[in-house]
Amino acid sequence: MRKSPTGLDQTHRTSVTPAIPALSSTPQSESSTTSRRITFPSYSGLSTDALMRSIVQSAFDPEVQVEVERLWTPSAWRINSGNPGPAVSIFGGVHGNEPCGIYAVCELLRRLVSGAMPLECGSVLLCIANEQAVFHGVRATGLNMNRMFEDERHVDTSYLFRRTEALKSLLEDSDIHIDLHSTSQPSTPFIFLEHENRAEISNINIPFVVTLESSEMHKDFAGTTQSFARRRGAKAYTVENGQHEDPRSREHALQVSIDFLKREGLVPNGDRQIGSPRVLKQFLMHTKQTDDFHFRKPFRSFEHLKQGEIIGTEGGEILIAPQDCYIILPTMPEKEPYGAYLYFLAVEID
Repeated sequence: MRKSPTGLDQTHRTSVTPAIPALSSTPQSESSTTSRRITFPSYSGLSTDALMRSIVQSAFDPEVQVEVERLWTPSAWRINSGNPGPAVSIFGGVHGNEPCGIYAVCELLRRLVSGAMPLECGSVLLCIANEQAVFHGVRATGLNMNRMFEDERHVDTSYLFRRTEALKSLLEDSDIHIDLHSTSQPSTPFIFLEHENRAEISNINIPFVVTLESSEMHKDFAGTTQSFARRRGAKAYTVENGQHEDPRSREHALQVSIDFLKREGLVPNGDRQIGSPRVLKQFLMHTKQTDDFHFRKPFRSFEHLKQGEIIGTEGGEILIAPQDCYIILPTMPEKEPYGAYLYFLAVEID
């Protein structure tokens, strides 16, 4: 018999309070080549801890042979199969304006506690990371949380530092970590991998994997959840699932998470297809130095550039592609602070 979810009042287990917000527009066709901006389901103003608790309350099935544990830090639950296997952690909402990861975490929680997706071995930790930013519907409330996962312990007692320390504790025992994100501009989904390891990136169902080249880039990403988990021996991945407002981004975040669980043997493999992503390596990161930056045109991630092609201008200087390459993660310069990246350049590798 399955154990009751830790921390739930079983006399109120069947109560149903806020469900996962639904899309307010019909998803566009998969064949469409452009992203139409729509009203995306909003999590602003919601307590993510209450949202996750309500999902467990409404979906809990006592006949399913898993243990459901509400963890000591809010908006975090662990589902344990009771059988040996990998410990997987999946984070959504590290940036509060990226709803795809929040949706995926909530839907995974529903499927796992209801038995709709049987957990056969190991455990899955599901967490909505930056509750405060999600509540306010913003990327960050001050510092970028995904640069705060350093080895040194934060002594500041404000919310963001306390929350980051709690999340670091959750990652200590992860064997596999997945951090779900989305982009401000239209983009094909891809995995960002801070270290090139062909064994890790084979057999992944995603179009692209982007890796780092220079030590300077590694320094810039040293405070990510991926870096922190990797320094503790985990396999870790940052998944960019498409544009924030694109309804396909939430479905991709869910499906890529399920695909990882299938690949690692935690859930039934079924008819899983074996992927073979194209691999690119970043060689340049351009950061904002002035307010006088302008892209030549609206670029989208993975758009190919010819050597000498104009990317934009900054302070009267023309910026060109130094070689044939791809532009990755172009941002909205007017919304970025000084020192933030505006775009990356990458080349495809064999």
